Amino acid sequence: MNTRLHEQIVALNRIDSTDTTYRITTRTGIEDLTASVNHFGILHAPILQPRGAQWIVVAGFRRIDACRAIGLIDVAAKLLPSEATERQRIELAIADNSLQRPLTLIEVSRSLELLSRCHADRNELAVAAAKLNLPDSRDLITKLLHLSTLPESIQNGVRDEVIALAMALTLGDLEAPVADEWVRIFRDLNLGLNRQRELLTLVAEIAIREDRGIADVLFDNRIRQILSPTDADAAQKYRVLAAHLRQRRFPHITRAERRFDDLVQTLSLGPHARLTPPAHFEGTTYRLQLLFRSPEELERHRQAIEKLLDNPKFKAVLE
Repeated sequence: MNTRLHEQIVALNRIDSTDTTYRITTRTGIEDLTASVNHFGILHAPILQPRGAQWIVVAGFRRIDACRAIGLIDVAAKLLPSEATERQRIELAIADNSLQRPLTLIEVSRSLELLSRCHADRNELAVAAAKLNLPDSRDLITKLLHLSTLPESIQNGVRDEVIALAMALTLGDLEAPVADEWVRIFRDLNLGLNRQRELLTLVAEIAIREDRGIADVLFDNRIRQILSPTDADAAQKYRVLAAHLRQRRFPHITRAERRFDDLVQTLSLGPHARLTPPAHFEGTTYRLQLLFRSPEELERHRQAIEKLLDNPKFKAVLE
């Protein structure tokens, strides 16, 4: 693409920044730019195109905002001719960002969505994307294009690195209020992807087990109470919430765990011996782990084991 641009001083009051069609950046703060523009001026001119008596922004939204913030009345800009095509505007908008700095996932998603307007064929889109330093994997392009259609709350979660792309696509399949609430929970509890998936799965399985909607489970009073503002930190809230959900999802296992823990407490095994039940209490094989550093400590374990064999409470554990 050879698009001739000529530089000209443009009055800021003739620039329409409300048309954000070609905006790529997700950054809204301009403090860094105002200091730079105030000291050095505009180092990289924004790109504009005429629309009637005004100019629309193709690239450089933040630079223009910074100029306005420091009280300038005009700016040196690169001007596209009025006959420039939509494809030329889109490619310039993307290149102005992608060829200067690494883009965030949301910015890449926005770029691909714009570029797809000019390239309906995915193979052509992949080739065009590669030229602009964007991903050229068709599978990834498909996912990122889907991301661009998801609710703002999900996109903001990705932008803020609260959720990953995989989780965003999963939440996109849920009803909007449920997806919004999950993003809020993940943001408040500061959870990694594995724990996010754990909670999501537990709630979905509880909904099936209790024959209720996911929203009914997620907005349950007890869960609201756990997540309400308290002095508890995020890690503690996660532990309480996960324990509550596991208890509802696996009530029989939860009861068995409590009985087992209560019985083991009465056995006085000491800090260097651990009795472990079969996974999920399915099976009859238990494991006794002993830690020792000398023959004397091992002898003490042997004596303790002999007492355990005669202990009716120990036999109750194994039943």
